[in-house]
Amino acid sequence: MERAEIDIRQILLSIQRQSPLALGVAFIFIAIAATHLFLTKPLYTATALVLFDPSDKNLLDPTSSSDAGGEASARIDSEVEFIRSDAVLLETIRRTPIGAMLADTPAPAGLAQRALATLGLVSHTKPSTAEALHSALTKMRRSTTVKRRGETFIIAITAHSASPERAATVANSLAETYIAAQLRHKISNLENHRAILARHIEDAKIDIANAAAERDRSFEMSQPLPAHQANQAAFHRPIFRPDIVESQNELLRNADVATAQYHSLLERLRDLTAQTDLQVADSQIISAAIVPLYPSSPNYGLTLTLSAIAGLMAGIALALLYEHLIGGFMTDEQMASALKLDEASVLPRARSRTDADSVAELIVDDPSSAYSEAVRRLRASIGFAVSPSKSVTDGGLVIMVCSTTIGEGKTTLAVALARCFARSGASTLLIDGDLRDPGVHRNLKIGPSLALVDHLVRPITDTNFDTLVTTDPLSPLRVVVGAEREDISPTDLLGGRGFEHLITKARSHFDIVIIDTAAMGELADTLYVTPLVQVALLVSHWASTPQHTVKKTLRALRSAGNLSLLVIPVLAQQKERRPKPKLHFHRYGSEI
Repeated sequence: MERAEIDIRQILLSIQRQSPLALGVAFIFIAIAATHLFLTKPLYTATALVLFDPSDKNLLDPTSSSDAGGEASARIDSEVEFIRSDAVLLETIRRTPIGAMLADTPAPAGLAQRALATLGLVSHTKPSTAEALHSALTKMRRSTTVKRRGETFIIAITAHSASPERAATVANSLAETYIAAQLRHKISNLENHRAILARHIEDAKIDIANAAAERDRSFEMSQPLPAHQANQAAFHRPIFRPDIVESQNELLRNADVATAQYHSLLERLRDLTAQTDLQVADSQIISAAIVPLYPSSPNYGLTLTLSAIAGLMAGIALALLYEHLIGGFMTDEQMASALKLDEASVLPRARSRTDADSVAELIVDDPSSAYSEAVRRLRASIGFAVSPSKSVTDGGLVIMVCSTTIGEGKTTLAVALARCFARSGASTLLIDGDLRDPGVHRNLKIGPSLALVDHLVRPITDTNFDTLVTTDPLSPLRVVVGAEREDISPTDLLGGRGFEHLITKARSHFDIVIIDTAAMGELADTLYVTPLVQVALLVSHWASTPQHTVKKTLRALRSAGNLSLLVIPVLAQQKERRPKPKLHFHRYGSEI
């Protein structure tokens, strides 16, 4: 539970330290959203509500039952698709002023076509009638939305447009066109039924006439002839039989059936004719679209709020990523935690009195400064961490000051720490081991010297420190300055027996030996020095040196050094959290 609280606290501290980055990302998101809102044309939305009644609309029979259940739900879904159909949209375009306006509006050219037209390679041509109609249909389909409101029989027809009047006109026009098309479709169905009935009625008339003619002929044959014709026709007339009577009865029944069917069809035709004249639509507009006063999109408040939230979340994520993976260390706690060490030291940001002076001179010129106090705390940390037996039995303590890249302040720290040890009474020797870019002499304001390089080139003899060592002008510190020599590899010099012999002799003459080494990012010089030291100060610039490079350097130090090597990370030039008056350090101004 305690570990979780510590992690949460570290996360909150990381966010606090990287708050400028998080706020900057959030500001960028808000700026992008504001630019988008500024460039986006506002859209107005108008909605017309249409009520669909699935019941039968037979005005001649008011007692007809209503359609309900799943069939009614399927019918209203079908009506929604009917409104979305190209037929209704095209009819709206053709028969309403808004449709004509959409048809006259040229379709926007594609990106490639606009680019070619700008270069003069193609010319804009007037679209054909079919292309203009297709473009208007596409615009109408994109600018309208038809939805059923839940499980009700209400259909919402919504139109979106940059003009509020146009949005209301499109919604109402589409609703009116749909209702007219629906009524026309119903009337057309009835007229088709009437045409079918009319054909059947004509056929029934023919059947009745044929039946009547057949019946008449049958009755004529069955009637007796007059007396004066009876003898003459006796030889030509067939003999009367009972089956003829049955046939005549069948003909009578058929004629009656045909007549009944005819009258039934005729009655149905009259009903369809009446229904056609009295037909009403199944849908009606219950709420016409009105001209909106305010745009529906973009939603300025919601868009800016969401962009601020998204930007802040992205900023926090980027801040944590930068804090723990990409960027440099911000605090000593973070540095120690990331490197999996017990503690880390901090050197606050400091400025020398003049541009020609070094910050390391504050140890002498301003011992009550925050920087001087931080160096003294580092000296105490080294003394507490190293066992006394190492300096007594094995000779002086050898401290190496290294860094991952150049410009992180290692040379300044080496000079300041050496002066701090020397002013405390310990015999201290500072060796400039950065033979590629020696800088100790610049911090001490003395000239460079090739004495160290010449000594390492010669065969091993008894080391005479009088020819190598010079004295710091501001303190009892003894110094071995260096100089660059291009014809000799610094790695060969530092990795040879001569440098090892030099360190061994230095430990026997001095209590503290401090070596300023080259940056370890791409050079191997420091790796040859590491086995000769007991303490390595790994300097990293505040909020600058990438964490992964520092971790890589730490692994290299542990691989090259001995098992008892003590590595102390130092965070240099950290920004002070709050200003501290010099009065707080005044009592510590005099060095003991």
